[in-house]
Amino acid sequence: MWSRHEKTLAATLADATGLTVDAPAVTALARFTLEAPSIARASEDPARAMHDLFALLEHGWGTTPLARQEDRPSQDG
Repeated sequence: MWSRHEKTLAATLADATGLTVDAPAVTALARFTLEAPSIARASEDPARAMHDLFALLEHGWGTTPLARQEDRPSQDG
C-alpha cells in the first residue's frame, strides 16, 4: 500500500525520468527517499548513516563493506 507521500514522489520521479509510476526503479527510489531518514535516525551516528545510505544509492551494493565481505572465505569452511 502506497502512502500519499510515496504516490506523490513516485509521480514526480516518473515525470522526471519518463518511466512509469509503477516502474521498479521509481518505486524503489521513492521508498528509499522516504525511509532513509528514519533508518539514519535509528543509528548511533545519523549523519554517517545518511552518508552511507546515499553512497549505496549512488555507487551500488558492490562498493559496500558488506558486499566485500561476501568475497571472503567463510570462517567455518
